[in-house]
Amino acid sequence: TWDNVSMPPEAGTASNDMTLARMEKIMQKYGVEVEWKSVSGGTYDAELTTALYSNVHYADIVYLNVPKSIGLIKNGVFKPLDEYVDFSAERFARNEDLVRFNDKHYGIPITDPSPYVVIYNPAILKSSGADDPLTLFQQGAWTWEAMKSVAEKCAKDFNGDGKNDQFGLNTTSIRFMLPLNGVVGFGSPVDNKFTVDLFDQPSINALEYYQSLSVGGLLDDPETWYDWGANIQNFVSGKTAMLMAPMWEAAISVYGNGFKEFSVVPAPMGPDVPEGEYVIADPYGAMALIPENTSVDVKQLLTFYLAYTYNDPADPETYVDPDENLIEDFSAGHHWRTADEIMAYTNVQRSATVKNTYFVQGTQLFHEPHTMFESHVITPVYNGDSVKNTLDTVKDSILAMIAEIESR
Repeated sequence: TWDNVSMPPEAGTASNDMTLARMEKIMQKYGVEVEWKSVSGGTYDAELTTALYSNVHYADIVYLNVPKSIGLIKNGVFKPLDEYVDFSAERFARNEDLVRFNDKHYGIPITDPSPYVVIYNPAILKSSGADDPLTLFQQGAWTWEAMKSVAEKCAKDFNGDGKNDQFGLNTTSIRFMLPLNGVVGFGSPVDNKFTVDLFDQPSINALEYYQSLSVGGLLDDPETWYDWGANIQNFVSGKTAMLMAPMWEAAISVYGNGFKEFSVVPAPMGPDVPEGEYVIADPYGAMALIPENTSVDVKQLLTFYLAYTYNDPADPETYVDPDENLIEDFSAGHHWRTADEIMAYTNVQRSATVKNTYFVQGTQLFHEPHTMFESHVITPVYNGDSVKNTLDTVKDSILAMIAEIESR
């Protein structure tokens, strides 16, 4: 029994038809019949949580994202899967961190996280004499310093009052600069203690880079720091030349506001990430989990599930060519303008290492330390205060908050 979050796709496209054919073939091979449990998206979390804590059978496979599953995992309602699955295998190695709690893995990752991107206005960049970011990416020259150079050329004081009226990049970009420099903030726990790297040198370096943009007048209005909608409007109106964010959130928001003449490039990694590597810090990675009270043999259940979800290139009847899926996405025309853009993004997505983070968007569990970091670190840093001194003033308070969360 699966919950309805994981229902198979509807027939009608080549890739969906192949996926359905694979499910039918695997069901026949293993003699399995799948019952889909239909639930309401609005009540799913509450119903599932109540059932699991009451030891009531809900489904044999359930889907949850990391923030919603961590409390349930900590309270022992899901089965650890290391006895059955080798998480160091190529299929799982790059994103096993998403499903790890202490020294055990509790789920099968089910999503390809979205790399951060820079959506940019090519007309503004061209008129400002700035290099094209996608061309720089293809040349291996798309770095933080290259992005700063583009921002400097696009920042303009049109009325001569000494303040820029057009900016290079959005203020909220620091949320993504930290993970782009290898910082997860609050990461997967080890020995029941969450990883905290906000006070390490890569974090200091990312904050100092962000500060160099802010004091240089390259970031849009500081009052938009907490307002994603204002960031979008600044970009759509031509006030900001570049917008850094997760791909789907940024592209859909921009496109939905009627602006279609944008280009897309993967966001550059920071200087503390080894050259040639790409790391994605994912706050909402989804996984398939097996409750402790499943009525099905776990080995048999995983054998079927992993076979169904494996896109086997050796089986022409069910193999979905990932590049064909790209063509379908590209033809939708909502997120990419050119084939070069979509291939740059996809090559990064396919090769990136994925790290779990409880920091990037500020999950409910970590709301208080996340809010303190934003108000007591990012705001002073934006205004030019010493990065290291600012971090030192909040370190003990944030670590105490994390310790309290660990004790729950």
